[in-house]
This record gives sequence, C-alpha cells and structure tokens, in this order.
Amino acid sequence: FIAFQDVYSFNVENSRGIVENNIITVLMKNFNLDLQGAFDRAGEMYNGLVDDFLSSCDSIPSFGDTDIDADVKRYAIAMGQWPIANIVWSFESLRYFGTDGADAREKRLIQLKPRFVDDEY
Repeated sequence: FIAFQDVYSFNVENSRGIVENNIITVLMKNFNLDLQGAFDRAGEMYNGLVDDFLSSCDSIPSFGDTDIDADVKRYAIAMGQWPIANIVWSFESLRYFGTDGADAREKRLIQLKPRFVDDEY
C-alpha cells in the first residue's frame, strides 16, 4: 500500500525533482507509459490489491477460539480501514493538494506544478 501514497505525492515530488523512487516514475520507465498511463496502471494495481484483500477477508479461517477469531476479525477490519483513512487524510490535509484537496478528490483531476526536472525520467 505504501507505494500508492506515491500517487498523491507525485506532483509535489516531481516539482522538487525527487521522483526516482516514485511508483509513477517506476511504472513509466518499466512499462514505457506516459504520465496518465502510469496513473491508470497504479489504479489498476491498487484495485487488484483491494480485491485480493477483500477476498482474503472472506476466507479467514477459524482458529477454534471465539476470542481469537474475534481479534483476528477486528485486526482485518482495522487493516482495511487504514488505507481509506490515509486516502481521506491525503485529500483533507494540505500536504499534497494544498487547498484544492476536496476539488481534486471530487473531480479526480489535478493541476501539475511546474516540473523541476526535464521530461526524461
């Protein structure tokens, strides 16, 4: 999941010239994608992880102890809530989108900041 924070941080990192380890840049290089294509691929990857997580939650085995089973279920629910909380925070804080977070979340569009580095990644 941590790599998908890169989706939100790309614009800020790119404007500072520090994108070498960003998942968007890695996808662009490894799959010969343009910027939108890399964001689309990251979204597909994230959706796949969500599907895998939900599928795994549906098949958590019983450990034969109702207290342990309840704890495991609570843990799984918490792990599912963490990425959502992080997404909400990313749009509500000023860190990635400034005062445009609500608009970016609703429209799913952002204005790229001027690039610090050239077009070659």
